[in-house]
Amino acid sequence: MNKGSGKILAIAAPIIWAAIVFLLHVVKIPSEHEPRISIPHADKVVHFVMFSALSFLMWRSAMFFGKRRTVTQWLVVMLFCLAYGASLEWYQGISGADRDSDFYDWIADLIGTLSGLGVAATKAFSIFFRHQLRKSS
Repeated sequence: MNKGSGKILAIAAPIIWAAIVFLLHVVKIPSEHEPRISIPHADKVVHFVMFSALSFLMWRSAMFFGKRRTVTQWLVVMLFCLAYGASLEWYQGISGADRDSDFYDWIADLIGTLSGLGVAATKAFSIFFRHQLRKSS
């Protein structure tokens, strides 16, 4: 992978994932497509996974452009994800799309965000991505 395509991927991945998260939050799901088996709190797991991935991809992008990790970068990613999750929940509450706004969904977003950032900050991932960054430069 050359340097140009690495930058494009670093920018595109979190944007595309944020768009997918947006669509999953706002698109009305017809009742005939709802799961037949009801798993308690399955939506919380989905929120957790979506925001873990979003924060991970955003942190990866910040590492690519920031050259080193800083608390400021970590806080910006965390605050963006939390504000994004809160705004999506707020939108669900005011839209007429038969979607429910749920505070606990936002808590799952928060826990997922912190989890994604925690995974991204581990030594194993930082070594892997540092190697990837060297290969692309």
